[in-house]
Amino acid sequence: MTQDSNKSRTKKALASLREAVRTFQIELLITLWAWCIVANLFGYRFIDSSEVHSFYRESFRTPFFTGFLTLGSFLLSFKSFAIIRLISVFNEDAYMLRYVRRRKHVDGFNDEYLDPIFKLSTLIFYAIFLSLFTAAAQLSIGLLPFWWTALPCLWLATFTGLVLARTVRQLKRNIDLWLEVERERLAPRVEESIRNFAGNVTPPAGDAGE
Repeated sequence: MTQDSNKSRTKKALASLREAVRTFQIELLITLWAWCIVANLFGYRFIDSSEVHSFYRESFRTPFFTGFLTLGSFLLSFKSFAIIRLISVFNEDAYMLRYVRRRKHVDGFNDEYLDPIFKLSTLIFYAIFLSLFTAAAQLSIGLLPFWWTALPCLWLATFTGLVLARTVRQLKRNIDLWLEVERERLAPRVEESIRNFAGNVTPPAGDAGE
């Protein structure tokens, strides 16, 4: 029974890892491409391998630890607030009508009703985990005085930065969706207010005499 449960956990962990790789394959490729360029232009020509760790220690280790720890802590407290506030969008009739129209009339549109908020929640979770993991790496393997220990710390910082950028883009999409739904919901009230205001306005006395 224990072996079966361990195998089940292993399969779930591998499936989660594969899903994460598929989710962030663009960020992984960009990070690899950027590091290949940096290594080709600078790594072999200008920077001695013995100086890599000292350069990393003096310039990056402390800012990376402080910055990613702060970002991870902020996102940890921000996640619940953002999800609760944005979930109200999906209770609006305007979003329901918008979703049904797209489902019926847009070819290839097969998103689930709550897909935007699920994607945002997943990205924020990964951003929190990677930020805290990157911060921890700076004060664990980053303390070892070898050039090859600085490289994973720098690589993690690059990759985590790209994941954070993607999280910000997804958050902006959800906020834009929220504002569009609010605009559609408030549009009839705004039009009615404009009509009522126009009907209640009386012309100036001079204009009436003319």
